Amino acid sequence: MESMRCLSLGISDAPPLEFLQGAANGARAFGDWAKDLGIPTEVLVDDERPVGFDTVKAAFERLFAGRPRISRLLIYFAGHGLTRDPAEDLWLLSQWFTSQRAVSVGQLCRRLSRYGVEQLTVVSDACRSLAATTDSADLAIDPILDKGPFDVRLPSIDMLRASSPFHAAYMVRGATPDEDRCIFSGLLTEALSGAHEEAFEAPDRRRISNFSLADFLSQQVPLRASQYQVELTPDIATGLRPPNNIYLASRPAAPPVLKSWPEPSIVGEMSSRVGGAAAGRGWSTFSAKPVPKAKGFSSSIRHKARSGRSHYELNYTSKLLVDRDAEAFALSLKQQEKKVARILREYASENDRPTHFVTGAGFNVAGANGRRATLGRSARAVRETTKSWWRIDPIGASYLSLPAPLLIEFDNGNWGGAAALPDHVATFTVEGEEVVSVIYRLLNAAPTEARDTELAIAQLRAGALSARMGYDQAARLRDQKERDPVRAVIAAYIYDALGDRDSIHRIAWYLAAAGIPVPYDVALLGRLRSRQVAPGLIEVEIPETPPRKPRSHEEARRTWTFNSTPSARALVAGIFPWLRQGWSLLEDDEASGLVMEGLVDLRAELLRSSFSTLSARGGQQLKTIIEEM
Repeated sequence: MESMRCLSLGISDAPPLEFLQGAANGARAFGDWAKDLGIPTEVLVDDERPVGFDTVKAAFERLFAGRPRISRLLIYFAGHGLTRDPAEDLWLLSQWFTSQRAVSVGQLCRRLSRYGVEQLTVVSDACRSLAATTDSADLAIDPILDKGPFDVRLPSIDMLRASSPFHAAYMVRGATPDEDRCIFSGLLTEALSGAHEEAFEAPDRRRISNFSLADFLSQQVPLRASQYQVELTPDIATGLRPPNNIYLASRPAAPPVLKSWPEPSIVGEMSSRVGGAAAGRGWSTFSAKPVPKAKGFSSSIRHKARSGRSHYELNYTSKLLVDRDAEAFALSLKQQEKKVARILREYASENDRPTHFVTGAGFNVAGANGRRATLGRSARAVRETTKSWWRIDPIGASYLSLPAPLLIEFDNGNWGGAAALPDHVATFTVEGEEVVSVIYRLLNAAPTEARDTELAIAQLRAGALSARMGYDQAARLRDQKERDPVRAVIAAYIYDALGDRDSIHRIAWYLAAAGIPVPYDVALLGRLRSRQVAPGLIEVEIPETPPRKPRSHEEARRTWTFNSTPSARALVAGIFPWLRQGWSLLEDDEASGLVMEGLVDLRAELLRSSFSTLSARGGQQLKTIIEEM
């Protein structure tokens, strides 16, 4: 096992959030399992001192000492977490609130592609609650690791997440702190110890693979959660392939003795340990600095037993996030629904939306005035008689036949953009200082065109894109991607979070087959080989993909989400990310033909909207890059 490594993190004490003893318990249990297999392991918990970025980075460096080639790296995290933008998961370390930083799980995985890791397993027992407040929505994200010493090699990835997007993970309280247990981690470590026959591969039941483990957790975690009157649906993606997908090679000689799970009545009796009383059990007890106090909320949530018994309390791992002024933090479902309805009404009121331009492409701006726009050397933007309408005139031609980068300056001084697409009209909606949505419609489209996209974007803006996103939501988004490639972009980010690069390649192939340029974000997420073929014009190579089995109900209804696709070439739409989330990926591909010189430096000029919006200075710099291509 010398070629394997394990890092197990348990962040129990992340003030002003609730103390989670179960997170430290889970990290120790997972670390003990790895050590028993002979895997070099680092276990970090914050019982007595905070665990910060430097601490985690140092642990990685110890595991990577001597620059070994690692056959499999296992990373376990239990604690508070959240979701931001399309499928961007963040982990909160001990001092997240004062540092205003969070670990970007996706960026960490991408950085590991330069560390000689062949296989990567990520276990995340953390909430994926919406980042809905001033502080949590604008946390600085950090991948922990610097660039590694090796050339890029994309590891195969197993992602084992305790909860589905925008949902909480749960910890139940035992009679003593040592018996506190996270539901997902508890069942995971029981299975890995060999205690559950159902976790072994059928028919001989001799070993545990990633497939049999995923089946066990998908079936048993919801059942265990239901005993505590909560819903918990794991989100698991199995990227490791046989024969190198084994977690336990043989059954133990004797089944391990398991600790009994806490009874709901015991949980109810421990209510005095919730909140302030419980918060004095970790590193912050010893801190010289006062811990921020969260006012006006309970740090637990009450559930009524279906049997009609009295209420009892369950801990919400990271459902509660606070502002600096300690106001309320997560949007309720009703608030989300109201926001979605308001946004849809705003879209419906955009009565001056253009439907046709004689040159084959154009855009309009809703909610602000566009001062000017640049498309590089291949085209120019001409204001129409209606103030918000802009026609795109290709230079040297009467009809736009090729994509072009599109950057718009608004009357507030900020800049936003994406790409000009042949036979499409784009609408940029500005709210306050930022671009809050970009929606494409085909020329001569009916007024009701893109309603499904409007709903998806409204849900994205409200933090309610999907109750259980994953493969189902990605499949639905791909239905109309040729009519509005923004749908393809969001689906690609979901697949990236699932570690499914083949599905990103399928998106690119089907767009290319339909004659639609591949959005910049899709090319970036798919790590497509690229080259500049003309000023402002990039071509990518799309690799062939093998067939696989459908991974969700919605996929099963759409054979094109899992069938094989051949290789192809396609043009790229734009030269910079359409979504803010994509800018963090640029440095991983800075040696490719996809990333223009100077583009990486503009990340500091981004505003916090999901869609790319740059400051006045950043916009001017990007304008120069586009015009000098």
